[in-house]
Amino acid sequence: MPMTSNSYVYGMPAYIEPQCFENKKYKRDKKSDVYSFGVILWEISSGNRENPIEGTPPQYVKLYKQCWDGNPSIRPETKSISEILDKIKILVQDNESPFSNRQDNATTTPAQCYLPDKSNLVDSCEDIVPSLDNNQIGSKRISLTLETLETSECDIAGKTARSEKDIEHLKRVQLIDLERSRGEMLAQIGELKNQYSKDLNETHKVKELDKLKDRYLEDLNETHEFKEALDLYVKPRGTWSVPIIKTIGDKKEMDCEVREGDIEEVVNGFLTSRDKLTSHDKEILKKVANEFLILKEKTSLIKTVNDFFVPENQVTLEDINVLKVAANQLLVLRDNKALKLLEIAMNEFLESPKDEIVLKNAICNFLKSPLILDNKLSLGNKLALGHQITTEDVKVLKEASKDKKIFEETANKLLTLKAKEVLEIAINNLLKLKRKRVLLILGSGGTGKSTFNRYLARRLWEKYDQQDMMQSIPLFIALAPLAELINQNKDFIEAYLQKEGKLSLEQINDLRKRKFVFILDGYDEIAERDRHCYKSNMFSEWKNAKIIISCRPEYLGEGYEKRFWPKENEERGFQELTITPFSEVEIKQYIINYVNYSQKKGNPLIWDANTYVQQIKNMPQIENLVCNPILLKIALTVLPDLLGEKGTPTSQINRIIMYDKFIKKWFERAQERLRIVQLRPKEREEFNHLDEEDFSKLCLQFSKKFATKMFMDNNKVVINYDPDYDPVSEEVTSDWTAYLGNTNVKNRLMRFSMPLIRRGNQYWFFHKSLRDYLIACALLDSFKDKPHETPFNKQSIIPEPAIQQFLVERIEQMPKYKQSMLNFIECSKKDAKVQIDSANAITVLTRARIPLPINLTNIRVSGADLSNGIFNNSQFVKADLNNVNFQNAKLRSANLEGASLKNANFKGADLTDANLRHSNLHGTDFQDSFPKM
Repeated sequence: MPMTSNSYVYGMPAYIEPQCFENKKYKRDKKSDVYSFGVILWEISSGNRENPIEGTPPQYVKLYKQCWDGNPSIRPETKSISEILDKIKILVQDNESPFSNRQDNATTTPAQCYLPDKSNLVDSCEDIVPSLDNNQIGSKRISLTLETLETSECDIAGKTARSEKDIEHLKRVQLIDLERSRGEMLAQIGELKNQYSKDLNETHKVKELDKLKDRYLEDLNETHEFKEALDLYVKPRGTWSVPIIKTIGDKKEMDCEVREGDIEEVVNGFLTSRDKLTSHDKEILKKVANEFLILKEKTSLIKTVNDFFVPENQVTLEDINVLKVAANQLLVLRDNKALKLLEIAMNEFLESPKDEIVLKNAICNFLKSPLILDNKLSLGNKLALGHQITTEDVKVLKEASKDKKIFEETANKLLTLKAKEVLEIAINNLLKLKRKRVLLILGSGGTGKSTFNRYLARRLWEKYDQQDMMQSIPLFIALAPLAELINQNKDFIEAYLQKEGKLSLEQINDLRKRKFVFILDGYDEIAERDRHCYKSNMFSEWKNAKIIISCRPEYLGEGYEKRFWPKENEERGFQELTITPFSEVEIKQYIINYVNYSQKKGNPLIWDANTYVQQIKNMPQIENLVCNPILLKIALTVLPDLLGEKGTPTSQINRIIMYDKFIKKWFERAQERLRIVQLRPKEREEFNHLDEEDFSKLCLQFSKKFATKMFMDNNKVVINYDPDYDPVSEEVTSDWTAYLGNTNVKNRLMRFSMPLIRRGNQYWFFHKSLRDYLIACALLDSFKDKPHETPFNKQSIIPEPAIQQFLVERIEQMPKYKQSMLNFIECSKKDAKVQIDSANAITVLTRARIPLPINLTNIRVSGADLSNGIFNNSQFVKADLNNVNFQNAKLRSANLEGASLKNANFKGADLTDANLRHSNLHGTDFQDSFPKM
C-alpha cells in the first residue's frame, strides 16, 4: 500500500487507524503507519489488546499508546520512535529482580502475538521485530530501527491478506487435483449426460460442439466403479518400528519393536509432534524438577520428559545421558555451595575490575571447581554450563555487587533462572534434534496408499483455518505427472507452486515461513528413484515442513532409507510405516461400503454384502488376493460373472484372470455407452465397424499397444502429449499422434473407451497396475514374433516387479509360454542380440520357481534378477553374468568357471563348492555369502 492513499479499508482492521473507518476520503500518511506500529509494539509486550500486561515498563506503554492515539498530531514522529526505544529497558516491576522468571503469557516472543480475530501475525512481526528469546532475562533491550518499518511501509495486514489469498488459491488447485486424480471424484455419468444434452442445445458452432463432444467422450470411461474411493474408504492398518530400551541382566541396550495398528494415529502423531516445549509442558517440567531437587532421583524426571515425545520417537539411551547431564547441571546451580562460590568469583573480579568478559570467565572458573557436586559433572559439561551466563547477566551482577544483600538476592535469582533454563534448553534441543521431518509410507501396489494420501489431504484441508497461521497447509502432489520436476537438484516445491499453483517467486517466498505438510504420492512411479530424495529436491528450503512420501517397497533398492533422511537431523528425522493387507474385518467393512454406495447411487447389485462375504469365503484361492483393496474392488466387480449358475468358479481364479474379466467388462460397458450417445455421422460409422468386428477385442488390442508404447518410451507412467504444429500442412506431429490425436476417428473412439485419465495434455491409466497388466499381455502376445523383433527384447522388465508378477501368473495359467522363454535363453548362447530377451526370460522363470536346464553354458543374461533362485549344480561356464543379482541364491556345486561376473551381487548366496576359477570378478559383491569369499 502506498504511504499516502485513499482510506478505503485494506488489510486487517486491528492495524488500521479509526479515521479510515470514520471518513472514506481520509488520506493515509506516515502517521497511519505509526498507528499500526503502535499496535505491534503493544502486542510484542503482551499478546492481547487494550490492557497493559503487569510488569510492562510505563515508558513502553506510553509510547505505544501515543502511536495509536486517535489524534494523528499526537503520534510521535517516526525518527523519534527509534530513539525512545533505545532508552527503554523492559524491567519487571513490583521490586522484582531482573532475573525474575516471567510467566509465559507475558513473554515477548512474536510467536505469541494474536489479533482479536485470532489471526496470528508471527510471520509479519518477524519481518519487522527481531525475535526475542523466551529465556532472555528482563533487562534485554528491544532494539528497532525505523528504517525497517519504513521499508516495509508497515503494510503487515496487507501482506497477511495476500498470503491468505495465495493459500486460498492453492486450496482450490488442491481440491481440483484431489478430485481428478485417478478418476476418483468425477461427476456421475448421468449428470454428465444431462449437462451434455443441455450444452448440445445451446451450442451452435461446430468446432465448439466437437470440443464438447470430445470432452464428454473422454470422461465416459471413468465409470462409478472406481470413482468414489472415499465413499468406500476403510481406515488402513500398518506396521512400524519403535525404539525401546531393553534390559539384559544389569546392562541396558537399544532395540526396536514392531507394532501394528491404525496408521492414521501414527500419521497424526507424526504431524502433531512437538518441536519445542509448550507452556503446559513447562509447568509440568517445573513441578517434576522441584521434586527432583528434593529426591535427587532422575527416573521420574526422565519419564516425564519421555512423555513429551510420541510413542514412535521415545528417548534413547543416548538421549537419557543428555538428560542426566542437564539434571546434574540443575543440581549444580541449585547447590548450596553455588551461591558462595559465585560470590567468591565476584569478589575476585571486583579486586581488579577489567571488563564483563573477565567476570564471565571468572564465573566459568567457579563452575569448574571440583567442589561443585562432588565431580558428578565433567569439565566440558561445567564449561558448557558456564557459557550460558550471558553478557546481560554479568552486567546485572556487576550492578548488584554494590550491596551484599542485593547481590545475594540477584545471584540467587540468576541461579534459579539458569537452573530452569538449563533443563528447558536440553529438552528443547532434544525435541529439535529428534523432530521427525520425513514419513515414508510403504505398501505394495493397490494397498490404498494413494487413497489414504488423498483422504488425509482432504481431511487436513477441511480442518484448515486461515485465521490460525500456526496451522499446517496440506499439499497433495501426485508425482507421476511431475516426473520432470522431481529429483532434479532443484527446489521441487517451488517448481510445483509455480507450475500448478501459478504463484510468483515473491508469493512462494512469503509462504516459506508457513508450516506445510507435503504429501508426495507415487514415488515408485518416477524414473529417478535412486537419487537422494530430500537433498535433490531441496526440501531443506522449507524449514517448517513435514513430508509424507508413499512408495511400493519393491521399487526401492537396498539401503533406501538413507535417501530419505533429512539433511537437518538425518536418521533421527526419518520415520516409516508399512500398510498391511486388509484383515477379514476390513474386507467385510469395505464390502458393506461398496454395496451401500451402489444402492445410494441407484445401481443396486445382484448380491448383498453377506452374499459377497460368503462367496469369498467359499473360494480360498482368492482370499489372499482380496486383502489388497484394488483387487478387492475388481473382485467385487467381476465375481458374479466369474461364478457359474451353481455358484462355483468356472475356472481357477488368480489375479490376472480377475484383470482379464475386469478389462473385458470395462470395454463392454464403454460399448454400451457409445451405443446410446448421439455421435457425429463419421463417429457413428466407425463405431458400427468396431461393433461388427468385436469392439472389446479391438479396444483391448489398442490398449495393449498404448501401454506397450509407454513401456518402450522410457517406461513412462504418464504421457505428456505436446505435438509440434506444422502451419503449412496444418498437421500435428508426435510419436503419440496415432494414439492421442483426433484425426483418426476409430482410434479416438477406442481411446475414449480405455481406462485412462486425462488432465490437460497428460494421460495415464487410472491405476498403474492396469498399465502393467496390459504390458504383460502385450509382451506375451509378441512371443510369436522373431526374437530380435519382440518388445521383450527391447526393454528390460527388471525394474518392474509388477510386470514380472503378471507374467509369472500367466505362465502358471498357460504353460505354453514357458517354452518360449526357455528358447530365448537358449538362443542367447549363440546370438548376443537377444540378450535382453534372455535376461527377461530367466528373471521371470526364476521368479515363477520353474526349474531351468542344468546346462546354461555360454548364456547371455546380463542384468538379470536371479535373487532367491535355486541353481545348484548348474553349468554357467563362460556365461555373461555381468550385473546379475544372485542375492540369497543357492549355487551349491555350481560351475561358473570362466564366467564374466563383473558387478554381480552374491550377497547372502550359498556358494558351497562352487567353481569360480578364471571368472571375471571385478566389482563382484560377496558380502555375507557362504562360504566367505
